[in-house]
Amino acid sequence: MDLPGIDRFHLLAVQLGEESEVVERVVERLHLLDPGSIAVLPELVAWTDEQSETALAALVEIARQHGLGIITTLNLPPELCEDLPGRDPDARYNAVVIVTRHGALHVPQAKTTPRSFETSRALGGPNIGVAAYRRINRVRLDLGPGVVEARFLVSTDLWALAQLGPRALRSDLFVVPAGFPHGAEETARRLLELSRAGGVARATILVNASGPSPDPARAGEAIAVEELVEHEGPVPVEWPDPAVIRAAFSLGHPVAAGHIAVPRALAEAPLTVGEYPITITL
Repeated sequence: MDLPGIDRFHLLAVQLGEESEVVERVVERLHLLDPGSIAVLPELVAWTDEQSETALAALVEIARQHGLGIITTLNLPPELCEDLPGRDPDARYNAVVIVTRHGALHVPQAKTTPRSFETSRALGGPNIGVAAYRRINRVRLDLGPGVVEARFLVSTDLWALAQLGPRALRSDLFVVPAGFPHGAEETARRLLELSRAGGVARATILVNASGPSPDPARAGEAIAVEELVEHEGPVPVEWPDPAVIRAAFSLGHPVAAGHIAVPRALAEAPLTVGEYPITITL
C-alpha cells in the first residue's frame, strides 16, 4: 500500500563543485518543479558558514514563491537550530533543513557521524566545523493525504542501523540526503533494501550528489543516486544478523573499498532515539 503523499517527493541529485555553483544548480532545478512538490536534495548543498546561510535564504524564498517543500542539510549556526531537540546551544551542526511551501523553517535532525573534515576548522580546510548530534529523531510529516513518520539519516548516519537496531528505528520512511564517495552509495542502497525487506521502513529515499568525492581522503567521482523505493511483498519476519549490517562500515582508517566510513569515536559514543515535537506540514 502506497504511503500517503509519497508521490509529491522529487529527488534532485545535483552535481558537486564550487559552493556557489552548487547553489545555482539547485535553484535552477527547483524552478522546474510544480507547486506542491517536495524537493529532496543531497547532503550539504552548501557547507561554509557564509554560503550555508546564503543558500538557506534562497531556499526559503523559492519555497514561498513556488509553493515547494524543500529538504536538504546545511551548516547552520546555533541561532538557526533553535528547534533542534537536545542541541548544544553553542554548536554548529550539519543540520537537516526542511522548508515548507509557506517558507516555514524546521530543523528536526542533525548529522550524528560527521567525518573529521566536517568537524575541523583548520586553516586551509573546507571550513565546515560542525559538531556531532547524538539523537535520531522521529519526525511526523503531514503530506496532505496523511501523516508519515520519518527518520532522517544523513549519509553515514546509516550506522544507526547497526548501533540502535531495527526496533528503535522502525518508521514509515527513511530519508537519506547523502554525499557518499564512489562505491559507498551502492552499500547505502543495499542497507536501505535490507531496511525495507526487514520491515524497518516502508519506503526509503536516497539522494546522493555526483562529481568529485566530497571526502578529501577519498579519490574518484561520486555517483548520482535518486532513489525512492517502497516495500512490496509479504510482511517480513526477521532482521539480518547485526554482523551483516556492521560489515557495511569501516570504523576509522583505512577505509575498505565500498564501505561507509564512520569515525570510531562516534561509532562507539552513546546514541539515543528521540522525537521532534512538531508535525511538519509540507
